[in-house]
Amino acid sequence: MSLAPTVEVENLTKRYSRHLALNDVSFQIPAGEIVGLLGPNGAGKSTTLRILTTFQSGTSGTVRIGGHDVFYEPHQVRKIIGYLPDRNPLPDEWQVEDYLAFRAKLKRLPANRRKRLATILEQCGITEIRRRRIGKLSRGYLQRVGLADALIHDPALIILDEPTIGLDPNQMRSLRKLIRSFAPEKTVLLSTHTLSEITALCHRVIILDRGKILADESTESLLRRVTDFSEIRAELAGPAERIRQELQELAQEAEVTVQSLDEPFCRFIVRAPRTSDLRLPIARLASRNEWPLRELHLRENSLEEVFSRLTESHLPQ
Repeated sequence: MSLAPTVEVENLTKRYSRHLALNDVSFQIPAGEIVGLLGPNGAGKSTTLRILTTFQSGTSGTVRIGGHDVFYEPHQVRKIIGYLPDRNPLPDEWQVEDYLAFRAKLKRLPANRRKRLATILEQCGITEIRRRRIGKLSRGYLQRVGLADALIHDPALIILDEPTIGLDPNQMRSLRKLIRSFAPEKTVLLSTHTLSEITALCHRVIILDRGKILADESTESLLRRVTDFSEIRAELAGPAERIRQELQELAQEAEVTVQSLDEPFCRFIVRAPRTSDLRLPIARLASRNEWPLRELHLRENSLEEVFSRLTESHLPQ
């Protein structure tokens, strides 16, 4: 297994006639990191991945993977990457095992490639369907076969475009576990519309919109930077208006609203600056007044909300 490579993208631009798909994009991915590429349809995600995987050239800029220039050394780059495209063409008439054996041969695996094939069939959860024809497989199994194809030569960099399309929840969890097992030996770049995949898997997220990078940082850092307020949900039993007033007095900057009433309990939403964690003061307040406390939950803004705020603010006026 080769060492995980570093990905370096500098001032990458891609123009299709009058359409600017990528506009001076730059980012780096350190060796062994799992990075999510996020963006709405037409943001330039697939174009970026096609360029990184040598399937497409850029109009200007430079891209280096493991020190190799993607535009001038494509054969060296292809040796160290595994790519699962969003629309993965597979031959319907081939059996799964025969197809992967053929792909292993094309990728110049050594004579013991049968051992590697057995390993990858097990890793991707397709051993039991290895004798079935590809054309008879479900969408979920087709994704697994495509992933096995991308991994068969044990690449150091794995690039996945919408890898969980068609997978059921159990298959998604299995795939997440497999991807996590790669780090730190492999570098992983994945593009997805499933934001939960980003939070579950990625060390870092790059948000791309209209060909430009809007954010490039850790998920936690992104949430802290964009989010000014956090919400605390509290359910207490007692006089609703008095509780609301006392909650308001805990922090003058907080906004307290009554969300619902389920007698004798009332649910309150306390929206406060994210630097103020009011859970302990609220618990003490409930104890002091002998108000039964059924729920006390801190809700941070989700990545979905942050993504929406960033991309909506980038829309043309």
